[in-house]
Amino acid sequence: MIRQFSSLKVNLMMTSVLIIIMNSVIYCQVENAVLENITRRFQDYCTSFPREEIFVQTDREIYIAGEEIWFSVFLFNRQNETLTGESRIAYFEILNPANRPVLQKRIGLDRGTGSGRAVLPDTLSPGVYTLRAYTNWMKNFMPGNCFSRKLKIYSVTGNKNFYVPEEPLKNRQKQDSIKIGLHITINTGRQGIVEAEIDADKKYLSRNNIYYLFVQTHGVINFKSEVILAGELTRVEIPASNIIPGINQFTLFDSSGKPVCEAYSYNPRSESGLLHFNVLSSDTCRTREPVSIGLESIAPYSQDDTAFLAISVIPAGTKTFSGIADYMVFASEFGEMPDLFTNTLLDNIPDSLMNDFLSSVKSSWLDWDIILSDRQPEIKYKRETRYHYLYGKTFNIIETDISRNHYVFLSIPGKNATFQYSHIATDGSFSFSLPADDNARDVVIQSNEQGKDNKIIIASSYSDRYPDKNGRGHSETPLPKIVPQVGLNYRVTNIYRFFEPEPVRDQVKLTSGTRRFYGKPDIELIMADYIKLPTMEEVFFELLPGISLRSGNDKYQVTIRGSFDSRVHNNTLLLIDGVVIRDPALIAGVDPQLIQKIDVIKTGYIVGDYSFAGLVNLITTKVDMGNITLPGDAVRIRYRAFEPEREFSFPNYSLSENKQSHVPDFRNTMYWNSLQLPISDKKHTMEFNTSDFMMDYDIIVQGVTKKGSFISQKKSMKIEK
Repeated sequence: MIRQFSSLKVNLMMTSVLIIIMNSVIYCQVENAVLENITRRFQDYCTSFPREEIFVQTDREIYIAGEEIWFSVFLFNRQNETLTGESRIAYFEILNPANRPVLQKRIGLDRGTGSGRAVLPDTLSPGVYTLRAYTNWMKNFMPGNCFSRKLKIYSVTGNKNFYVPEEPLKNRQKQDSIKIGLHITINTGRQGIVEAEIDADKKYLSRNNIYYLFVQTHGVINFKSEVILAGELTRVEIPASNIIPGINQFTLFDSSGKPVCEAYSYNPRSESGLLHFNVLSSDTCRTREPVSIGLESIAPYSQDDTAFLAISVIPAGTKTFSGIADYMVFASEFGEMPDLFTNTLLDNIPDSLMNDFLSSVKSSWLDWDIILSDRQPEIKYKRETRYHYLYGKTFNIIETDISRNHYVFLSIPGKNATFQYSHIATDGSFSFSLPADDNARDVVIQSNEQGKDNKIIIASSYSDRYPDKNGRGHSETPLPKIVPQVGLNYRVTNIYRFFEPEPVRDQVKLTSGTRRFYGKPDIELIMADYIKLPTMEEVFFELLPGISLRSGNDKYQVTIRGSFDSRVHNNTLLLIDGVVIRDPALIAGVDPQLIQKIDVIKTGYIVGDYSFAGLVNLITTKVDMGNITLPGDAVRIRYRAFEPEREFSFPNYSLSENKQSHVPDFRNTMYWNSLQLPISDKKHTMEFNTSDFMMDYDIIVQGVTKKGSFISQKKSMKIEK
């Protein structure tokens, strides 16, 4: 009996141990499943909907209506904070105080950087304008996901104090916890430790006390762990080295994986994330003298890195010095920043103000309600990595027969013509892709419906979604003392402009394709190889076997006898210089003397899912489409994806006659440059000539390296007589 009892006791103990082990295994599996699900969904979202951010460095922030704005664009991947070449075009706009565009430009980007020049209309009224910039991909998340910066624009006369819109910190609404009764407080006071203090009331302690803490910064996971709420106050210690610089989001999830509360904290960028340059120049210079500015990179730096820089020399007081590194802390992820944050270095903002601001922010990119749900943002605009997308809309297309497909054709005339089609959506919209370059192209767009009263509108490539400015406070800003002098300088410079190159008046060379879109034709008829014939009907009859152009029932028709089936096909794609011709009578009316050659494809041809039975393309000697008149519904435009860059110019006073000239030189921006500097060179020198404007100047250098180090430097110099 004793042995049996002992055996039974051992079995019961082993069973209890097995139950404990099994429960532990099940618990670990549940824990891993919750964290894995959160992590997977977070990473999938960041990959599927990456955040692009733009920073624009302008030469100044105070302008006179009619002046030029010189600027550089830097495009970043928000997750790794490095330059990205995923988008090749940036959209640059100036919005007036009523939030409507007064200036728009497309800027080409190469490896994430680009530069441009924009001329302000001289009719602008004085006021605070907004510069905004974005990519085609960023348009999906507008109006929030764009660079935004205030510019003060004055006129040459009639300036006075005006009101500046502002968003004071005290007017922001604090973000309450997702559920009342659970709060996170972040404490960074201990050396080497970031402490998350979780306050929970009894309601939460009486429930399942298993939670999960997840910490991320601009899409990078810093920390994730299970948390057991042991009392009303639970502290979680995280090594400070785990928390990367930026705005850190601390989110607490319950045992089912639902977010229950969150908090934000600011972790300053260390010196290792910055690349320092010594800006070498004389402290004082004389008017109309050569000036040399040296940029000398100092540690820390990488020998095989490249710096992309924007450098301006401007009157002191015409631009606030806020660094690119400071901007990227918030970027556009947390909405439009108050003036305090855009005009002040973050190191100079008191911790109390920073914490107060962070209590009111919420990421517009990484929203857990969206990340953990099956809802996804609507993606209408693609990244313009290789192509620029041209959007449009048609009206009056007959859609009663839903079984029929309606198309819009795009043609770029040339000896090597480009042809595209786009299926018209139910709302009448369509899109085409053009190479993302600065070449000018002759673009012809028309529908495939002959004889219909169709109307085609080319849509603006700029976003029509603007931020809501209602309900903001306004403060009166005094007229800066420098404005009258800057206005006078502009008037004088606008009269003389002796140092600027003459505008190019030559006709812009149009670009066509590099090869025929239909490849090698079955027949390539060179007209010069044959006798001259008076009409195109005779050309078809005598020189193009199996191809017929004839009239009947008061209209012309082109037919092709197939090479393989000998059947006669009349669904033939007709083109002149690659432009679709829907009326064969236009082909018949062309003078054969204007035609260089005729390409023919006698078999069925398919472009995507659009098919036609054969192709006839008349190529003219002058590539002018034989002087035919396009139908009324066709749209013909000269189009560039973006404008070529223009270099900043300044007078050359190395010639004695220029230096002794009595023509005044009152440039407001004395020097501007956008350049790439190999760090291995360590020192780079730029030279320019000073103007006649004697005052204090700021030399401002902003940029970033290919490996992600930010650059912000400033030096003062004085111009004396």
